[in-house]
Amino acid sequence: MEIIDFLPKYQDEINKLQQDQWGEGTDTDDIVNNIENYFVKLVVDDGKLIGVIVWHYENKDICFLDLIIIKPEFQRKGLGTKLFKILIEDALAKDKQTIECEVIEAKGKINAKKLLENFGFVKQYSEKGYWGKTLPNFSCRECGCKPCTCTMHKYKKVLRPKFSEEELKKLRKEKIFLCICATGKTTLASIDNRFVDIDGEEARYKYGISEDSTYKDMARLWDEGKIVKDNSEDYIHSKLIEHLNNGKIILSATHRHIIKFLGEQKLSYVIIQYSPDEMEDFKQRMRNRGNSEEFIQAMLGHRAEAYANHKKDPNASLVLDIHAGEFLSDLMWQIFGKPQNKK
Repeated sequence: MEIIDFLPKYQDEINKLQQDQWGEGTDTDDIVNNIENYFVKLVVDDGKLIGVIVWHYENKDICFLDLIIIKPEFQRKGLGTKLFKILIEDALAKDKQTIECEVIEAKGKINAKKLLENFGFVKQYSEKGYWGKTLPNFSCRECGCKPCTCTMHKYKKVLRPKFSEEELKKLRKEKIFLCICATGKTTLASIDNRFVDIDGEEARYKYGISEDSTYKDMARLWDEGKIVKDNSEDYIHSKLIEHLNNGKIILSATHRHIIKFLGEQKLSYVIIQYSPDEMEDFKQRMRNRGNSEEFIQAMLGHRAEAYANHKKDPNASLVLDIHAGEFLSDLMWQIFGKPQNKK
């Protein structure tokens, strides 16, 4: 299986793939006839097309995702994730500010919703019957209508502007990053072996959570607060030093005991947090990972005060805001380069 650039011999297969997914009246002829304005990547297995992603640049700021399809029998194998990474890396390399796309909702289900949200896309607005107006000859497989009556949802991902060389030089010296919850610490550490999520390590130790627990399992045990071992702070302090000695980059929540310990050890750190005006995105991420509304409200209760205090932290070498639709990996990979997958 390989990912390749567009080849004309696959045009008919792309059209069939699109029509099998969405219905008659959709094709890629316009893309092919204007191929110099589009970026196309194909997933090919033994010469057969199994997936495609298409995007273009609308202007100097916006990247637009036109199409992403994976054959059903090849879905849930990480191919969509690989294609999204290629898209995002290309948009970042071209200094774009946002990636936008329009997705379909039929029978109460939004196409690719989980994949979009995993990559930090945020829904902007919705419009019912959108494709019936823009593609009147489209006979939709999802709703069974011509013209299509499905609802369109507009999604957008904000891309962080590149750090300056001076900022990168400073950030690359740092080995400890303190982040508020729901920024993607655990996910980043699970896919890039340069990073260690000590917040997750402490929770597993303290509450007796197994390594293969899901986010929702962990959230439930956190909410219940049934402590198995009460010396977790001493444990994670020693693990933090151990990981640093092994050359790892530390990811942690902004726990007071961690900040106090780092101060005592005279270790520098960077704080990464949401600004108070982007709390809706923060709350939705907390819900997505299974936290209760009571827990979320408790976390929000001190966010404004904590935000102001972190900004004034004299021991933090730098304080960065994370934006709606942005994840920790967006920052870390810009600082430290492309991910190194775990073996």
